[in-house]
Amino acid sequence: MGNIYALVAFGLLWLVLAAFFVLLIRTLVIQARRRREGDPRVWEHGL
Repeated sequence: MGNIYALVAFGLLWLVLAAFFVLLIRTLVIQARRRREGDPRVWEHGL
């Protein structure tokens, strides 16, 4: 029974990690596009 819980926990961990990386990559792509188009809303100016 503990094996099933371990598999579920492992699957949930990978789902969370995958969602995090998708958000990170999408944000970086949006920032790169803004920087290329000359949009002033880039991270460096806001920090």
